[in-house]
Amino acid sequence: MTATALILLTYRDLPSFEPGGYARFLVEEDNPFFNSIPGIARYENWRVAETMGTLPDPGFEWFDLLWLDAAEALERVWFNADLTAFRRGWVARWGYGGLPSGVNAEGSLFLCPPGGPPPLAQRLVMAAGGRGLEAPAGSLCCDLEAVLPKHYAWPEGDAPRPWRQPAQPAGLGATRLWLGDLPAPAALPAGANFVLTAERVAPA
Repeated sequence: MTATALILLTYRDLPSFEPGGYARFLVEEDNPFFNSIPGIARYENWRVAETMGTLPDPGFEWFDLLWLDAAEALERVWFNADLTAFRRGWVARWGYGGLPSGVNAEGSLFLCPPGGPPPLAQRLVMAAGGRGLEAPAGSLCCDLEAVLPKHYAWPEGDAPRPWRQPAQPAGLGATRLWLGDLPAPAALPAGANFVLTAERVAPA
């Protein structure tokens, strides 16, 4: 069986989000659109509730989990013309306050055990760190495979190249993560840079 491919996308809590109705936008527009794209097995929007440890600079308050139906679908999904147009519309509507920087300037492609996305939960605990990070029972452990610059956040033709860059703990500051519907640990796990608890926004 082939590995399950996951793209982690992070971004800041921007001034345009509220009272602009950003959470409602995720539920009514963003999430249904992404989940209609061929090659996406499931797309989820999450808001960070609590953190422990040190988040990568400049930090993030929101993240998306984009599960591919096969690792081979990566390029087809990442450069889907309809999806690129939608994401450029997102940037125009909500903005990054300039070009995204640090962890928010790229997506992180992780490879997880076969079997597809885990059951959808309302709450999620995620830890990230180096290859020495050990995953607790009941969690899904995934290793960083590549870094994907957010080409749609740059002016046409100005995106960093290559589009798929070697795995490195650059923006996210981690090469392994685990996630699951688990109790938050009382202390930072060995090998973890940070642990966060998040609440699902969409699918509602």
